[in-house]
Amino acid sequence: GMSHNDINTIMEDRTGKIWFGTRGNACVYDPSAMLDSDRKKFTEITNDEGLPFFNVWSIIEDQRGFIWLSDSVGLWRYDGHSFTHVSTDSGGGLYEDKMGNIWTTGLPRFQPSFLGRFDKKSLLDEQIKAIPIFKTKGALLGISEDKEGNIWVGGDAGVWCYDGKSVKYF
Repeated sequence: GMSHNDINTIMEDRTGKIWFGTRGNACVYDPSAMLDSDRKKFTEITNDEGLPFFNVWSIIEDQRGFIWLSDSVGLWRYDGHSFTHVSTDSGGGLYEDKMGNIWTTGLPRFQPSFLGRFDKKSLLDEQIKAIPIFKTKGALLGISEDKEGNIWVGGDAGVWCYDGKSVKYF
Protein backbone atom coordinates (compact mmCIF):
# COMPACT_ATOMS: atom_id res chain seq x y z
CA GLY A 1 0.00 0.00 0.00
CA MET A 2 2.97 2.40 0.24
CA SER A 3 4.37 4.13 -2.81
CA HIS A 4 7.98 3.70 -1.59
CA ASN A 5 9.37 0.75 0.37
CA ASP A 6 12.81 1.99 1.52
CA ILE A 7 11.92 2.84 5.17
CA ASN A 8 14.12 5.20 7.24
CA THR A 9 11.88 5.74 10.28
CA ILE A 10 8.64 4.53 11.89
CA MET A 11 6.71 6.25 14.69
CA GLU A 12 3.34 5.60 16.35
CA ASP A 13 1.51 8.75 17.51
CA ARG A 14 -0.74 9.00 20.54
CA THR A 15 -3.85 8.33 18.42
CA GLY A 16 -2.47 4.99 17.20
CA LYS A 17 -1.56 6.10 13.68
CA ILE A 18 1.75 4.75 12.36
CA TRP A 19 3.95 7.26 10.51
CA PHE A 20 6.53 6.08 7.97
CA GLY A 21 9.41 8.08 6.54
CA THR A 22 11.03 6.68 3.45
CA ARG A 23 13.77 7.66 1.05
CA GLY A 24 10.99 8.67 -1.30
CA ASN A 25 8.14 10.13 0.75
CA ALA A 26 6.18 9.91 4.00
CA CYS A 27 2.89 8.21 4.75
CA VAL A 28 0.53 7.39 7.60
CA TYR A 29 -1.10 4.06 8.34
CA ASP A 30 -4.43 4.55 10.10
CA PRO A 31 -5.64 1.31 11.66
CA SER A 32 -9.12 2.78 12.13
CA ALA A 33 -9.57 3.63 8.43
CA MET A 34 -10.96 0.75 6.41
CA LEU A 35 -11.13 0.44 2.66
CA ASP A 36 -13.92 -1.45 0.92
CA SER A 37 -11.72 -4.54 0.90
CA ASP A 38 -11.21 -4.24 4.69
CA ARG A 39 -7.52 -3.50 4.18
CA LYS A 40 -5.94 -0.86 6.38
CA LYS A 41 -5.19 2.43 4.66
CA PHE A 42 -1.79 4.00 3.94
CA THR A 43 -2.01 7.70 3.07
CA GLU A 44 0.84 9.69 1.55
CA ILE A 45 1.28 12.96 3.44
CA THR A 46 2.27 16.26 1.87
CA ASN A 47 3.78 19.53 3.07
CA ASP A 48 2.13 22.96 3.34
CA GLU A 49 2.56 23.46 -0.42
CA GLY A 50 0.80 20.17 -1.23
CA LEU A 51 4.06 18.51 -2.27
CA PRO A 52 5.28 15.13 -1.03
CA PHE A 53 8.19 14.95 1.38
CA PHE A 54 11.47 13.54 0.07
CA ASN A 55 14.03 11.43 1.91
CA VAL A 56 12.40 11.51 5.35
CA TRP A 57 14.97 10.59 8.01
CA SER A 58 13.05 11.03 11.23
CA ILE A 59 9.52 11.56 12.58
CA ILE A 60 8.74 12.21 16.26
CA GLU A 61 5.78 13.38 18.32
CA ASP A 62 6.59 15.92 21.04
CA GLN A 63 5.13 16.23 24.53
CA ARG A 64 2.50 18.70 23.25
CA GLY A 65 1.32 16.39 20.46
CA PHE A 66 3.01 18.13 17.52
CA ILE A 67 4.55 15.85 14.88
CA TRP A 68 8.06 16.80 13.73
CA LEU A 69 9.47 15.48 10.46
CA SER A 70 12.95 15.97 9.02
CA ASP A 71 13.55 15.49 5.33
CA SER A 72 16.00 16.60 2.65
CA VAL A 73 15.02 20.30 3.01
CA GLY A 74 14.83 20.60 6.79
CA LEU A 75 12.43 20.46 9.70
CA TRP A 76 8.63 20.41 9.47
CA ARG A 77 6.00 20.81 12.22
CA TYR A 78 2.54 19.25 11.98
CA ASP A 79 -0.18 20.83 14.12
CA GLY A 80 -2.87 18.24 13.41
CA HIS A 81 -4.00 19.96 10.19
CA SER A 82 -0.98 20.85 8.05
CA PHE A 83 2.81 20.78 7.93
CA THR A 84 4.82 24.00 8.16
CA HIS A 85 8.47 24.22 7.11
CA VAL A 86 10.10 25.78 10.18
CA SER A 87 13.84 25.31 9.63
CA THR A 88 16.49 24.29 7.15
CA ASP A 89 18.67 23.18 10.13
CA SER A 90 17.82 19.50 9.99
CA GLY A 91 17.53 16.63 7.60
CA GLY A 92 18.76 13.90 9.93
CA GLY A 93 17.70 12.37 13.21
CA LEU A 94 15.31 13.99 15.69
CA TYR A 95 14.96 13.46 19.43
CA GLU A 96 12.98 15.26 22.14
CA ASP A 97 14.77 15.43 25.49
CA LYS A 98 13.17 15.33 28.95
CA MET A 99 13.04 19.15 29.04
CA GLY A 100 11.10 19.36 25.73
CA ASN A 101 13.99 20.57 23.55
CA ILE A 102 14.30 18.92 20.14
CA TRP A 103 17.73 17.72 19.04
CA THR A 104 18.75 17.16 15.44
CA THR A 105 21.60 15.54 13.64
CA GLY A 106 21.45 17.84 10.66
CA LEU A 107 22.71 16.57 7.34
CA PRO A 108 22.97 19.74 5.25
CA ARG A 109 23.96 19.23 1.65
CA PHE A 110 27.68 19.62 0.97
CA GLN A 111 28.42 20.70 4.56
CA PRO A 112 29.55 18.91 7.73
CA SER A 113 26.92 17.05 9.71
CA PHE A 114 26.06 18.63 13.06
CA LEU A 115 24.37 18.10 16.39
CA GLY A 116 22.00 20.95 17.15
CA ARG A 117 19.27 21.76 19.65
CA PHE A 118 15.99 23.55 19.02
CA ASP A 119 15.15 25.28 22.28
CA LYS A 120 11.71 24.40 23.68
CA LYS A 121 10.84 28.10 24.02
CA SER A 122 11.23 28.63 20.25
CA LEU A 123 9.49 25.51 18.93
CA LEU A 124 6.20 27.22 18.12
CA ASP A 125 7.85 30.18 16.37
CA GLU A 126 7.26 30.50 12.65
CA GLN A 127 10.95 29.97 11.85
CA ILE A 128 13.39 28.38 14.27
CA LYS A 129 17.16 27.99 14.32
CA ALA A 130 19.13 25.13 15.82
CA ILE A 131 21.70 25.99 18.47
CA PRO A 132 24.87 24.30 17.18
CA ILE A 133 26.66 21.94 19.56
CA PHE A 134 29.35 20.45 17.29
CA LYS A 135 30.11 19.54 13.66
CA THR A 136 31.84 16.60 12.06
CA LYS A 137 32.70 15.57 8.51
CA GLY A 138 30.96 12.21 8.85
CA ALA A 139 27.25 11.53 9.08
CA LEU A 140 25.47 11.82 12.44
CA LEU A 141 22.22 9.89 12.73
CA GLY A 142 20.92 8.40 15.99
CA ILE A 143 20.30 10.47 19.16
CA SER A 144 19.35 9.40 22.67
CA GLU A 145 19.43 10.79 26.21
CA ASP A 146 20.66 8.88 29.25
CA LYS A 147 19.19 9.14 32.75
CA GLU A 148 21.73 11.86 33.70
CA GLY A 149 20.57 14.05 30.79
CA ASN A 150 23.63 13.46 28.58
CA ILE A 151 22.90 13.44 24.86
CA TRP A 152 24.43 10.53 22.94
CA VAL A 153 24.90 10.69 19.17
CA GLY A 154 25.91 7.89 16.81
CA GLY A 155 27.32 8.27 13.35
CA ASP A 156 29.39 6.63 10.69
CA ALA A 157 32.61 7.35 12.63
CA GLY A 158 31.59 6.37 16.17
CA VAL A 159 29.75 7.74 19.19
CA TRP A 160 29.78 11.16 20.87
CA CYS A 161 28.42 12.22 24.26
CA TYR A 162 27.39 15.79 25.09
CA ASP A 163 27.11 16.52 28.84
CA GLY A 164 25.74 20.05 28.48
CA LYS A 165 29.22 21.60 28.48
CA SER A 166 31.52 19.55 26.29
CA VAL A 167 31.47 16.79 23.69
CA LYS A 168 33.44 13.58 24.20
CA TYR A 169 34.22 11.28 21.28
CA PHE A 170 34.39 7.49 21.76
